[in-house]
Amino acid sequence: MSEPLRRRRILVTGGTGTLGYNILSQLAGVADYTVIAPVRNMHRVGDEFRGKVQFIEHELGDPIHTAQIFERANPDVIVHCAASGLRLPRTSWFDLMQFNVESTMRLFR
Repeated sequence: MSEPLRRRRILVTGGTGTLGYNILSQLAGVADYTVIAPVRNMHRVGDEFRGKVQFIEHELGDPIHTAQIFERANPDVIVHCAASGLRLPRTSWFDLMQFNVESTMRLFR
């Protein structure tokens, strides 16, 4: 008798942005996946995902918390859609680059 297949775990960053939201919408209805989405602010999470997506309140700029999220989520796949600087007010160019590049590098370490 064969073992049942394990559901693939997909971590999607930027789930409250346009791209991330649309990806979550597509993945939320697929029974073969466990979808995990770290978000900066739980108040921005839509009710349509409750029970279908595991949301974790998280700030990607925090390296220790990011490592802990990965240990907890143990994703098979990462879909990185998070970025800063798309909504007003925008911070300085240097701060935007620092967050966007460093948070991306941190995810893949």
